[in-house]
Amino acid sequence: MEEDDDTGEGGADLGVKKRSKRRGKTCEAHTAGAVTANQTLISWIPKKRTVEELWAVGDAQKVHPLDGGKAHVRVAYQTKVKVTVGEVTAELCGRTLEEAFGLENVGWCRDEKNAAVGLKLRNAAKTPQELATGLHKRVISKSFDKTRFALEVLASGPLKGWKVPAYICEGLTWLEAMVAYEAEAEGAVAANAAAIAPIDGGAIAPEAAPGAQE
Repeated sequence: MEEDDDTGEGGADLGVKKRSKRRGKTCEAHTAGAVTANQTLISWIPKKRTVEELWAVGDAQKVHPLDGGKAHVRVAYQTKVKVTVGEVTAELCGRTLEEAFGLENVGWCRDEKNAAVGLKLRNAAKTPQELATGLHKRVISKSFDKTRFALEVLASGPLKGWKVPAYICEGLTWLEAMVAYEAEAEGAVAANAAAIAPIDGGAIAPEAAPGAQE
């Protein structure tokens, strides 16, 4: 996600003003006026640019039919989730997978034995917003290793107590339902084909083998 920036300094996407040929600057997803740099979301599905618009999109708008409805494509992206730090809860959104993971696995990331993942902040956040800001700064820093993050999370295994970020779970749940539906449809077709009786009924005699006596 990026912040609309009239000065056009830094960043990863074009600014709001058409005359500006420079780019916006990286920001937290819940920053006022934030936009996305993802061209799939902007130009294809669901054709939205601002983060506020993306949050307002319903499930149906995230799905696009292909080949006359024989196949479907669905997008999944970060949305607001409830984040609790201490006794304070707020709805926040991660800009990246790493930020979303950190916001939804607060206690797990704080645990010293999971420090290798790279999301344990030096100074523990006292509020959800402090946590979000700390994670954002950590992830965009040059010292953060995204490959190591991914490998450490995979190596730890889900039985170690972390949970899949909500937006990924949402996409996988949809995919599982689609696969189950297709498997059921294929099973029904196979069952119907097996129930059709042979047509010839023995009316066509097999050819006699060479040299066979009549």
